[in-house]
Parts: sequence; C-alpha cells; structure tokens
Amino acid sequence: MENGLSFFLGSLFLIQFPALSDEAEDLIRYYEKFNLDQAEQTIKSFLTSKTVDEKTKYVRDPERVGPLMKAYYAKGAYQPEGFESFNRNQVSYQKRLLTTKVQTADFLDQLITLERSPKNETTTYPVDWESWVGYSEKTPKEMKTEKPTTPFMVRARVKNADYYNFDFSDDSKWKSLTLLIGNSDESFTGYTPTNSKLHQVFPVDQEREFRLILKVAYLKGAKNDRQLIITELIESDGWILPPKEKEDEKDAPKAQPAGK
Repeated sequence: MENGLSFFLGSLFLIQFPALSDEAEDLIRYYEKFNLDQAEQTIKSFLTSKTVDEKTKYVRDPERVGPLMKAYYAKGAYQPEGFESFNRNQVSYQKRLLTTKVQTADFLDQLITLERSPKNETTTYPVDWESWVGYSEKTPKEMKTEKPTTPFMVRARVKNADYYNFDFSDDSKWKSLTLLIGNSDESFTGYTPTNSKLHQVFPVDQEREFRLILKVAYLKGAKNDRQLIITELIESDGWILPPKEKEDEKDAPKAQPAGK
C-alpha cells in the first residue's frame, strides 16, 4: 500500500510538472528500493539487543566496528536503549542511506541512519552505530587527561567561536571554532591556521551548527586542556562515513526529507 501510494503521488507529480519528469522519475524509482518494514525491524532488534555481541549483528561494517563497540561499552555498563516508536513521516534518503527519527524506551527522540545493503537475493539494513553514539577515538575525559599530540578522530558539533588565549592568543593567525564532542555537552575550542587551505573549506557560518568528522591534536606542552588544533576535515556532511558507491548508484539523485 505504501509503495503504491508513493507511485500514485509520483505519477501525479510527473503530470503536473512534465519538465521535471526525468529527475522525478529517477527519485521515485530510487525511493522504492527501500523497505521500511524491514528497516523498522532492524531498528527494533538493534535497540533491544541484550548484549553488545548481539547488537553487533545489526551494524554497518561489523568487522571494523565490532571492536570499537566492545571498547566503547567496556567504559560503562551496557544497557539497551529500548524501542518505543519509529516515525515513517520523517524519513530521508541519500544514496543507500536511510535516516529517520526513533523514540527510545525513555521517550527521547534521536536520529538513526541505516544503509540499504543488497547482497545476492537479500537486502539488509545495518545501522550506522558510529553516528548513533557520536563515536570518537577519545572521550572528552581522555582528551583532557592525555592531551595527545598525535591527531585523533572526533565527531563534533561545530560552530563559530571567538576565543583566543594561551597558545592561540593571536586572532590574526588562528580561527577559533567551538567543538561539542559527540553526543556530550563537553565543549572544546578547535583552531585552524588562517593561512591554511583547511581554514578555507570549513562549512561554518555565524548562526548554524554543523556535524563534522575531524582529526584534532594538542600542541606539545599545551597550556589549556580544552584547546586543540584541527588537522583534518574527514567528513563535512554529517557524522556518517558514506557507503562505497556501486555502479548503478553513481548517478542516483540526492533525495530530500519527506514532507519538505
């Protein structure tokens, strides 16, 4: 019924806007590759898994991510988030990724992303665990304690800042940015040299907050445990490492969130 309604609405769109028919037809064909019933079942299984090993069965790239999950949950007692509801009216698609909003057992709303992963005769929808927990290679506590001078990866919510002090007191040499690490409220200040190429590519303005994947490091002998150098921008479009393109999806159009 759901796919039939999508097809009907898409057909109506083509009739009303024939000049856009080619692009719209591609979008409709692309959307219909996703099975929301199957995606919902995967989300339920992921959120209600009683152990970390069980949860690993439902994630993207389990061979790489599984050890990260074990180390992450070893730092605190594992508790399943639980599942309350899945909002089919707030689903967006981008290539093989599906993002939607779920409500966990404590009635908190959170975005979750799955990858449509076809293999032979079956299709699965593994969850992007790294973006779900806002995974970084160091916790905020480890960052402040260890002050590593070797670059390490963080997922951060990034916005403009105006803080220049200690090793970064010269605002003509440095651009400051506020970094909120992962899903925590731990705030750090990251700096890029104003004469660097990296400084030019940051998608940051005065009003918005961006989710980025970065590499950062401390200066040797850093005077402040909340000031870092940003050494690399790994991903500028959210916390999700994009899936490897398949031949039939290289030219697939980007889809917009439902209802927008």
